[in-house]
Amino acid sequence: MPRERFIPTVIDANLCHLCGRCYNACRNDAIVIQGEHRWVDYRKCTGCLTCMHVCPYNAIKVTSAMAGETLGVDIDAGKCTAATGCHECVDACPAGIYARGEEEIIVNGERVKACRACKACEAACPGHAVKVIQA
Repeated sequence: MPRERFIPTVIDANLCHLCGRCYNACRNDAIVIQGEHRWVDYRKCTGCLTCMHVCPYNAIKVTSAMAGETLGVDIDAGKCTAATGCHECVDACPAGIYARGEEEIIVNGERVKACRACKACEAACPGHAVKVIQA
C-alpha cells in the first residue's frame, strides 16, 4: 500500500496575516504572494509541508493527494467571477484541469481524470462557484 502523501491546498486569506514565514521557508519558491492574493504553485510544490509547519496562524490547509476519484467539476456561472478577472481555481488546481477563457473558466474534460479531489479549487473560489463531483 502506498504511503499517503499530503499537499497544501489553499492559503486561507481570512487567517493569513501576510507575515511571509511560509514564503521564506519554502525552498522551492512554491508560495506566491501578489498583493492581497496568495496561493501555492503546484508546479513547484514538493509537498514537504514546511509552509504549514511554520505558519503561526494555521492558514495553510492540507489534504491527501490520494483523496479520491473525480467524476467531474461543476462551475456555477451565476456565482463565478471569472468575467471580472478572478482565476483563483485555475491557480489553485494541482492537476491543471482549468483554463482561463475570455469571460469564464474552462474545464478540460480530458484532464478531469488527473484530479484527485483535493478540492483546492473549491476552497480557493471566493464565490463558492466550483463543486468537485466525486464517485
